[in-house]
Amino acid sequence: MPSPSKRVCVFGDSHFACTKMALDEGLVDTGGIDLEFWGNIGTQFRHLTWRNAQVEALDEFTASRFAMTNAEGRTELCSKDFDAIFFMGCRIDVYRLFPEALHRSQTPELHTSSGVLKRWIGDFMRRQPPYHFARNFAAQRQARILVAPVSFDTDGFEDTVPEEFRSARAAQKKDRQALWDIVSAIMAEDHIDLLRQPEETVVAGCCTDPKFAVDNHMQRNDKTHKNSTYGALILNEALAKLRTA
Repeated sequence: MPSPSKRVCVFGDSHFACTKMALDEGLVDTGGIDLEFWGNIGTQFRHLTWRNAQVEALDEFTASRFAMTNAEGRTELCSKDFDAIFFMGCRIDVYRLFPEALHRSQTPELHTSSGVLKRWIGDFMRRQPPYHFARNFAAQRQARILVAPVSFDTDGFEDTVPEEFRSARAAQKKDRQALWDIVSAIMAEDHIDLLRQPEETVVAGCCTDPKFAVDNHMQRNDKTHKNSTYGALILNEALAKLRTA
């Protein structure tokens, strides 16, 4: 008998749109995967809470908005319904720390130990309600939890890397990987799998290559959101991890 398909939910804010576009454009290998999406724009996340051992909306309007993005019309997210939940973006914006941390790594007099960085990054992540959702799901040990934090801002905007942290632009792959290793270690303590931003999408230390930005991103002043090519890279990696689990 063939193995049953793994039930996977992609949970996200507006950043998960790139993964849905990738699927719709046939850029994602869904072999062996029964895939659902559940999410909404980031501001709606303020109206989600952890209750009854699941993620629920605080009001009927928010519940209906999330249900619209799901083929089954789900109004809540429960780990028992899935083999894995993939947090895509979800306002987990650890990328905000990379400019300063990488600037410090490029500036000897500002050197910061890995222990201090781990405490700093861990405290930052664990103050974010959506990361608490991931930790709570992981603690249930019913579904595997993967997290792809919000991607780096697109290069080309004046404030993509703040001027006071300009040395971050000189950071290399090894510098980024050292930081990602810390993020990964923090998540591993919470029984969560990290998906790092793919290296082929990164330029200028801690920026996203504009070729992965949404169409007309400069005219739209959108340095945040990414296109289907980016979505395909990250979703295919997530699904590949789940197939080999």
